[in-house]
Amino acid sequence: MNEQNPSEIPTGNSETLASSRAKRSLFPVSVFLLVVSAAFSGYLKYQVWNYGSKTFEIRQEILEFESKIAALKADPTVAAADLLNRNKASLETDIQRSEAHRYVTELMKLHRDYGVDFDGFQFSGGKITTVVSARASSAGTDPVEKVIRFVGDFRSGSGAAAVSPFELSEIRLVSWDETRRTFNAEFKIK
Repeated sequence: MNEQNPSEIPTGNSETLASSRAKRSLFPVSVFLLVVSAAFSGYLKYQVWNYGSKTFEIRQEILEFESKIAALKADPTVAAADLLNRNKASLETDIQRSEAHRYVTELMKLHRDYGVDFDGFQFSGGKITTVVSARASSAGTDPVEKVIRFVGDFRSGSGAAAVSPFELSEIRLVSWDETRRTFNAEFKIK
């Protein structure tokens, strides 16, 4: 019999045996990882397809809403309401600034308090331009006295002119005949 020296025992077989065991124990792990990655890849592809179809549906809805909006904008009533809403603040400012009804009412008060008439009315740039006429009354009131009292109260800030929202500008010319005195007046809004 051949006796072999223990140092001469081939070691290759034992190493091959150990590596084949390691390969066999890693095989199920690698198969599991392959299955998990394939399932995850499939899930991701499904999600991309799903989001793509949802995106298409949302784009269709957007197009539908845009067409409805365009149809509404074409309606003159809606267009007028939209125009009103966009310019509402400036319109309100202009209405408050003009307040023509208030100024006409104030001129009527001046007519009543001073016995003068106002012919014509123009409001522009914070000023009211009108023609003031004073006539002789049946009670014998001189129109000159009416004009003097009217202008004097505005200059001194007394009488009904004191509470008026107007400031009377300079009067340059007074025309007259036997029964009437007339002048152009310009009132600045206080």
